Amino acid sequence: MISLKEIYDALNRRFDIISLNKRAEYAEHASVSSITVMETVNVDQWVKGGELILTSSSTFPKSHEDLTSLIETLKQKHATCLAIKVIEEDRPSQDELEALTENLEFPILWIPHSVTYLEIMNYVNSMLFNIKEYNDFRERAAYNIIFNNGTIDSLIVDSFKSYDVDITNLDCLVANFNFKADSEDNRINVHFDAFFKTVQLMCSDLINTSKIAEYLFVRQLNSFIIIFLGNREQLQELKLKHYSIEALDQYKENLNVLSVGLSNIEYIKFMPQLLDQAQFTLSFTNHDVEGGYIEAYENVEFYHMIYKGIGSDMDTFLMSTLHTVRKGSILYDTLLMYFRCNENLQETSKQLYIHINTLNYRLKRVQNVTGLNLNVTQNKVKLYLAVIAEYNQ
Repeated sequence: MISLKEIYDALNRRFDIISLNKRAEYAEHASVSSITVMETVNVDQWVKGGELILTSSSTFPKSHEDLTSLIETLKQKHATCLAIKVIEEDRPSQDELEALTENLEFPILWIPHSVTYLEIMNYVNSMLFNIKEYNDFRERAAYNIIFNNGTIDSLIVDSFKSYDVDITNLDCLVANFNFKADSEDNRINVHFDAFFKTVQLMCSDLINTSKIAEYLFVRQLNSFIIIFLGNREQLQELKLKHYSIEALDQYKENLNVLSVGLSNIEYIKFMPQLLDQAQFTLSFTNHDVEGGYIEAYENVEFYHMIYKGIGSDMDTFLMSTLHTVRKGSILYDTLLMYFRCNENLQETSKQLYIHINTLNYRLKRVQNVTGLNLNVTQNKVKLYLAVIAEYNQ
């Protein structure tokens, strides 16, 4: 998978292929995962998504109505781009094709008559193979460093040096992207996969613009971890929250199932600790405020220090603090939402779909069960820490 912009730039340099409607030059978030040939316009039966489709002017629809219908089908099937090669005996001019395609919200490329499909397919497939190999290496390297508790194998060091990256001198920042999966709704998994690819393209763009030096990743069932590598100044200037929101823009309807935890910035050998920070930070994301699904460890570090200080006495702490107000109970869910809404009664009752009197009754029940008064700061902090610890159990 490579961004369409990157493939277009390479094809433009190598074969003088041009963009007819100027969509490919700005397609940073569109990705190509395969290349194929369209011999008929019945694409709905075989397009899977992510294709760069090659076709000829003899197959390409001549009327604006037929072309619009084809493009709508390609968009619905999540194809990425259509490239047209002009056949000599059926030679519409470049101007004619530009006029036909200029208002279409879909990238259309022009292939010179002298360039063969085979040349383009070999070139693009080589690019796709190389990036797949490199991404596989990125994931293996991440697992290796984590498994070895921050120690970097010399083979990994040498491999990165072959890409002009000295990984041993880099700092890192960890971002944990977590989807709350619903086993009955497969759309979340589909959006998760698409969003992962979008974030990978974002990372490639950050490398190409020298905002980071490199990145690694670990992918799991409904979460993935991105490890941004660079010098401390690069990572401090990296507006990761901005980039994450930009990448999420096309998935707005799924923000309620996504949480992002960001670690501090430390030397790469501390990667395991940074993974722990990003994981802990997920507990503090708040979907009830704008941008609240992304949280940084620096904002919750104090709580983590206390949380770790409790250590092996965690079970005793939870039992003595929460008693029967445990995860899965109505009182626990109410208390968790109460803290997530910054103790705002109106907002909490709204999020729980209950009357404010019902909320007050439940909070009074929490105080009766735990023996802790929510109006006393010391008790409130203790309950808050217990709720977070229970959440992470």
